[in-house]
Amino acid sequence: MRELASSWPKLAPRRRQLDGLIASQEQQLAQLRSEASRAQAALDRLRGDQQAQEVVDRLEQGAPAFVAAAPTAATGSDAFLSCYREACEELGVLPGSGWQEVRATWRPKVINWHPYQGGDSRLWVCRNAAYQLLVAWYEFNGAS
Repeated sequence: MRELASSWPKLAPRRRQLDGLIASQEQQLAQLRSEASRAQAALDRLRGDQQAQEVVDRLEQGAPAFVAAAPTAATGSDAFLSCYREACEELGVLPGSGWQEVRATWRPKVINWHPYQGGDSRLWVCRNAAYQLLVAWYEFNGAS
């Protein structure tokens, strides 16, 4: 016991040094956690953009049949805008309408349009594709 009591004063500087190292490590850990949190938020934003882009890509792959209904000479983004306008026309909403208006128009009509309710299955495919295109449009451009 005497040996421990006599060595205690010698350990105090070492203890302060270790406490300083621990505090420094805790500070670095907090900084790393903050950076990881910011990186995760950026990754989540990118994933959201990627998901919206994937939806748009899938709809664009189905767009040629939709565009064939009314051929245009549009290419690139003009073709996509043309599809957007055609989708709005198919659902009976004005281009530039807000998402709430599109959804409010879709919901009551979908009951009558659905093939299980006696609607035409070919028209259903077109109208459903138009709705899905508008869903992707508003997800990609931000719903309003």
